[in-house]
Amino acid sequence: MKTIKLNPIKDLPEAPDTLGTKGKALWLKYGEALIRSGLLCDEYLNGLSDLCWWEEKVWELKKLTNVDNIIHVKKDSKGNVSYSQRSAYFLALNTAQEKVMNLRDAYGFTPFSKQKLQKPEVKEENIKVKNF
Repeated sequence: MKTIKLNPIKDLPEAPDTLGTKGKALWLKYGEALIRSGLLCDEYLNGLSDLCWWEEKVWELKKLTNVDNIIHVKKDSKGNVSYSQRSAYFLALNTAQEKVMNLRDAYGFTPFSKQKLQKPEVKEENIKVKNF
């Protein structure tokens, strides 16, 4: 049996191309914090990329959402409100913020989640190698 070791990474790889300027800045910020804490492994890079992508979307959607376009109000001919609905930008912003908070929690970037995080242990995983 061969064994491989899964270790925390020491150098942050280049940010994925799917991230824009803000996302790449977040990649550096969060990635370096996780490396300093000894919490970043190769297996977590996709999740870190997701966090940065969603947080970048929050910034973009905040620019598109303001008090005037949070709720669309439809009035009838007499001026009575017939219905109101939240704008698509506002709904997308809520979704993106929820994703960001969940991912921040998973990586220990919230006060409560930081307390329960543990450094990954250097593990040895058994792999069966078939002889050909």
